[in-house]
Amino acid sequence: MDKFKNPFGYNAAFSALSGIVIMLDAPWIAANLIGAPVWLFTALGLVLVGFAGLIAFAAIKDIPHGLGMFITLQDGLWVLGTTATMGAFWSLVTPMGAAVIMGVNLIVASFGMAQYRMLKARAGVEA
Repeated sequence: MDKFKNPFGYNAAFSALSGIVIMLDAPWIAANLIGAPVWLFTALGLVLVGFAGLIAFAAIKDIPHGLGMFITLQDGLWVLGTTATMGAFWSLVTPMGAAVIMGVNLIVASFGMAQYRMLKARAGVEA
């Protein structure tokens, strides 16, 4: 498979872009989407950029199956965690914030499913 022509490559690009936008727009996000401290979004953006580096490594190298599954599991935990957090702190989330979170979650879940199928196919197991 070509270097960035797999789900990990698309996931890396999306995660890096998301992390940069979250870091740069942290004050706006805190004021308009989710009423949480600005530092929280800045830290989240930084973590996402770091995670994007790990995913990019997975996209361009022949990684062990376990590392690919670890990354894919993190995508699933992101979707579950952000949905649960949004539910627990619903009063802090604006309608636009809920729409953004759910939209991002659909994208991340799609990457996770595509990664899972690709890893299973590489392992010779039907997904």
